Amino acid sequence: MTSRYPRGVSGDDPRAPFDEALVSFRATLRRMGWSDELLWLARDRVRCDRRTLWVLRPAELRSSTASRGFYEAARATDHSLRIDALGALRGATVAVVIDWGGESRMLNFGVPLPDSRYAIRSITRRSTWALLGAYLRARGGAAMLDGMAIPGRAL
Repeated sequence: MTSRYPRGVSGDDPRAPFDEALVSFRATLRRMGWSDELLWLARDRVRCDRRTLWVLRPAELRSSTASRGFYEAARATDHSLRIDALGALRGATVAVVIDWGGESRMLNFGVPLPDSRYAIRSITRRSTWALLGAYLRARGGAAMLDGMAIPGRAL
């Protein structure tokens, strides 16, 4: 199926450029009582099992550069995009950009209610990170984020 918009042309595209979307996302967070200070997840920095996320060195995830690049690359397609808040860690909101796929060219924000937030745990040691990865692989459980298109690497 072809798009009614040429690739990279916005027309009446509701997917704002990243910086504009970020302003709206932060306003939504504040309205819902969340911090607008953000930590940006990438696949290489998150492990997930059920309703718990483990984040490797979260203090290093303040830069939105990788998420911005991922968002803008997806925006050049017909895919829908999401920016989701997943939980809170040390006063900051843990957020992720998701390329939702499809051809609907939508932008959505996800901000969970308090009882549906992920529990977020910080890991600072690479050895602990490796052991956690081995443990989760041995358990064989499917994590929610495994099947989602999110940025691969944090900068």
